[in-house]
Amino acid sequence: MPPSPPTLSGRPSQSALDAAALEGADLRGASLAGRSLAGRDLRGASLIDADLGRADLSGANLDGADLSDCELHGALLTGASLKGAILRRVRGAEASFAQADLSGADLTGATCPKASFEGATLRDARADEALLQGIRAAGACLAGLSAPGAALDLAALRGVDLSGAALERATLEGADLTGARLDGANLTRARLDRARLDGASLKG
Repeated sequence: MPPSPPTLSGRPSQSALDAAALEGADLRGASLAGRSLAGRDLRGASLIDADLGRADLSGANLDGADLSDCELHGALLTGASLKGAILRRVRGAEASFAQADLSGADLTGATCPKASFEGATLRDARADEALLQGIRAAGACLAGLSAPGAALDLAALRGVDLSGAALERATLEGADLTGARLDGANLTRARLDRARLDGASLKG
């Protein structure tokens, strides 16, 4: 039989993390702030309520991982794969998800002001009621995103693909949507005061 995934609690050392196979690992509540998990395979891992503040997860595979209630302040997830990952209620102010793949991820209730999603893919992801003020997401693919009630005020969304997105009741006050694609998006009761829509496509 294959070995059971490890359970790492408390504040595991960097050497313990380096030596462990982390696919499916139980890291619930672990203190991993500032640790490096760059390029690691964390598919299906449980990171519920873990502290990943300023941790380096760049290029890591977190497909299907559960990061509910995680602390991700300033964390690096650049180029990481988070397909189908659960990020409900994460606290990710100033985190970097640049070039990451969050297709089908669940960010319901996430608080990620000033985070970077530049060039990221969030196709068919959920971000209901998420607080995403001031995020930078130029060139990102948010097609099919479900984000009713989300706060995207002052967000930098130049050239973003939001086609078919559900943005009812969302606030995008002062957001820069220059050249964005909003074809088929649901903007019912969305607030777009002072938003820039130069060259944006709003077909359908």
